[in-house]
Amino acid sequence: MSESALMNDWMVIIGSLATLAIIVIGIGLMLGAVKFADAVKQVGAIGGIVIVLILISCITLGAWSSMSGWQRLALVVIGIGIWILRRPRWQSGKREK
Repeated sequence: MSESALMNDWMVIIGSLATLAIIVIGIGLMLGAVKFADAVKQVGAIGGIVIVLILISCITLGAWSSMSGWQRLALVVIGIGIWILRRPRWQSGKREK
């Protein structure tokens, strides 16, 4: 899958979720379940979250695509090492009953 297709798919998913959330807020506003001031805050929060998610994905994809193969491999090895070190270790010795 090419990088542009991945970014396009990601933006479509995020946009669809944001649209769905805004529709639910609008329905709640029409039914009187949500106050107008709260609806404005929620729509602003949804917009901020969408912007942050798209920026993070753009930065991550841009950094990943600009790396050489050995840098990608080193990053994957570091990630696996951190994952292994974070796992709980077996306790040697007597167990308390």
